[in-house]
Amino acid sequence: MRYESAGAASAVRARHDGAKRNPFSENECGRYYARSMASWGLLNAWGGFTYSAPDGRMTFTDRPGRYFWANGRAFGTATVANGRVSVEVVEGTLPAGMTFATASGRAHASSKPQRNGEVWHDTAGHVINAHGGCVMEHGGRYWLYGEHKIYGTQGNVAPVGVPCYSSDNLADWRDEGVALAVSGDPKSDIADGCVLERPKVVYCANTGKFVMYFHLERPGRGYSDGRVGIAVADRPAGPFVFLRSTRTTPGTYPVNANADEMGDDALARSQKEWEVACGRTGEGERALIYPAHVAGGQDSRDMTLYVDDDGRGWLVHSSERNSTLHFDELTDDYMGFTGRWWRFAEKDWTEAPALCKKDGRYFLVGSDCTGWAPNEARYYRARSLTGPWERVGNPCRGVNPANGLGPEKTWGGQSNYILKTREGRYIAMFDIWNPENQVDSRLVWLPVQFKGGEITIEWQDRCEAVP
Repeated sequence: MRYESAGAASAVRARHDGAKRNPFSENECGRYYARSMASWGLLNAWGGFTYSAPDGRMTFTDRPGRYFWANGRAFGTATVANGRVSVEVVEGTLPAGMTFATASGRAHASSKPQRNGEVWHDTAGHVINAHGGCVMEHGGRYWLYGEHKIYGTQGNVAPVGVPCYSSDNLADWRDEGVALAVSGDPKSDIADGCVLERPKVVYCANTGKFVMYFHLERPGRGYSDGRVGIAVADRPAGPFVFLRSTRTTPGTYPVNANADEMGDDALARSQKEWEVACGRTGEGERALIYPAHVAGGQDSRDMTLYVDDDGRGWLVHSSERNSTLHFDELTDDYMGFTGRWWRFAEKDWTEAPALCKKDGRYFLVGSDCTGWAPNEARYYRARSLTGPWERVGNPCRGVNPANGLGPEKTWGGQSNYILKTREGRYIAMFDIWNPENQVDSRLVWLPVQFKGGEITIEWQDRCEAVP
């Protein structure tokens, strides 16, 4: 029957070529426009397509195959397989929150399958703008948070805040709006123009709240602040309420501090040396930095949040001018610090920490410190979050065909977050930054493989850990 339908559509359109039939003659059984639209209607009918604007719903046939659709706002193709439909928007846009379904299947949102390193779209056909963030699973859905980037070289400031998207399958993302908005009050720490990076969100079972941490540089301060911002919400999509910004663990020394790092002599040395401790200069490699900041708190830049099996929350971040990693234990409500913290990977210059646990081992993937330029990834492993941590090597394998870059440049990207899915798979998330036009930065999600206490992350055009 489908071949007969295609033949009928072709015949209808062929009748109105401007020569054989007069397109404006009522004697030809209707206007040219009506006949042509009837042929488009046949194509929609072929895929069992129906569209309800009030319900925000598009429905397709149960029959497996690839079909055309058009609804007056947009057109594209739909692929039906395994009782699900994947919709690609070729032209136009769909309203936010649109759902899709097969005739007998459950409703779900579906968009073009995401390819690593390409522009990703939400279910309305809009570009997903969420970089450097995380994915949290809660209430049967996944919640994606990230940095909202803008066009041009100023794309790293925050004029909007932290957007949120949700999905039931990690492939089809619905825009949920802005979870945390920047403030219109110029005196606020998160006023328009601040630098707001690496937002991470976790659910606190003790309070029933959702807690967000992020790296914050207050407006007009460049990258000199090195603070964390803390916000809280009652729902995954927010709105999150900004609580405060702070440096980390003020008034405390690390649990694993050496005796020669404490006391008046160490403090005097640190206060002198941290001024010149910038980068891998001789002074930077020798400098004792953190004691000078015990009173006011430690600096924090690239960071992640992690909730361990016992429910204890942790902030893991680059500190001491990005030279050393800090692991900070959080309070029971995740909204502050207990004062217990540890230093690791001293003078290893590790940014972009991403953390996971598998078979009794913790793994941390990070990058070198080369600004926005890509570099070789590295990973560490430990039997306890509080160490000792061992640096192992580069987990990356394969080549990104779009730019020809392989493990030596992490395919052009930088680590960001590791998600454990509800099926027990692990997905490592990366960003390919574009400092000349940050809104065009790209996402890369890849499965993490574990074997013999080691991990590998192999390039794939599409992440096979996503259904």
